[in-house]
Amino acid sequence: MRQKVDAAFQEVRNCQTPARFSRWLIKLYPYFYLGWEGVNFGCTLLYAIEKSRVHSLTLALASVELASVVARSGGDAGRSNDSSLIWKLISGVMNGVSTSLVTGAFFLQFLDWWYSQRQQQWPVPVPVPPSQRRIDIADGTCPICYKEISDDTVLSVSGFVFCYACIRSFVTEKGCCPVTGYPASDANLIRIFTN
Repeated sequence: MRQKVDAAFQEVRNCQTPARFSRWLIKLYPYFYLGWEGVNFGCTLLYAIEKSRVHSLTLALASVELASVVARSGGDAGRSNDSSLIWKLISGVMNGVSTSLVTGAFFLQFLDWWYSQRQQQWPVPVPVPPSQRRIDIADGTCPICYKEISDDTVLSVSGFVFCYACIRSFVTEKGCCPVTGYPASDANLIRIFTN
């Protein structure tokens, strides 16, 4: 039933000019959906606390009830006790394994939390400041060829200005800034055009 209403709703929703009934369907659909899910939730809740024999509205409308299987009695009594004992043993082992896994997972989470807390308590050592290089180059002089800069080009990773030919060949060969040593490539070269 719900699938039919969902299909009708999608069909009406995709229609460009919905009819009067269609507009009502679009307005009422969210309430229908809320009611349907609410009743299903109620059925599931009642089934969980053993006050109902169905766990969904669909089963109730189809008159289907859920029931547990009752153990057979009679001539199989001796065999049923043996199988019951084996079943209890297997069930006990499975419960023990399940409980052990849950406890182990909790313990691992606790250890992870414990060690992460201890690491946060210890202060991180202050890093050593970078060495300050003193550059004794006059303004307007290329740090590579020590001549007056021609075709001004900035290396964006360091901010230093070089001759275009000097810096391009240096970066292509070495892959770093000649002054700072920072990694660089041709993509980091910015030419400056002046009048």
